[in-house]
Amino acid sequence: MTLTYPAINRARQTLWVVTGSEKTEMLRRLREGDVSIPAGRVRRDQALLLADQAAAEQLTAQTQARRINMRLGIATDHGGFGLKEDLLARLRAAGTRR
Repeated sequence: MTLTYPAINRARQTLWVVTGSEKTEMLRRLREGDVSIPAGRVRRDQALLLADQAAAEQLTAQTQARRINMRLGIATDHGGFGLKEDLLARLRAAGTRR
């Protein structure tokens, strides 16, 4: 399935899951709204970004302190793959709710 930016931007909520230390730079760029990366072109006002500690640990205090219109949750008790698997299991268990 392919979704276009207009379709993604009409979503009520956007969920980003970022894991691994190799994603630190992309996480920083996503939070800053860098439109040169594909994720940077997606609306941030209704976004929830979940990152594991490895991906988020390199964020500077300046980046964290800046007012960015995106909620960020950092999972300190999961490894990257475990975070994704746990999230998928919870979403499957919850089913579709409107």
